[in-house]
Amino acid sequence: MKTMGWCDLLIKHKDIAVMDTEDLDALCRATDDRLLALAHGVSGIGNLLACAASNSETGLSLEAVKNIGWMLESLGGLISNLSDTNSEAVHQISEMPKARKPKAA
Repeated sequence: MKTMGWCDLLIKHKDIAVMDTEDLDALCRATDDRLLALAHGVSGIGNLLACAASNSETGLSLEAVKNIGWMLESLGGLISNLSDTNSEAVHQISEMPKARKPKAA
């Protein structure tokens, strides 16, 4: 049985290569937005984890720490794949003739 990962759910490089300017621009904006949201979310989880771990009365259960660790590993993979998708879209835009490039927002 095949196991699917984050990269299997994202747009492939070959599909990015045939996108028109409008779709590439939308892809760049979407991946930038998602990367920022994920980075802030991971930072917030780290802050929450540190605060909870320093609470000597309740602290964190080993199960919670394990689950958070696996989730953070998965989010790290997603962030990496989104960044790669964004880089490919930016590369495709840079390879377009100047007349076809999207206008800066």
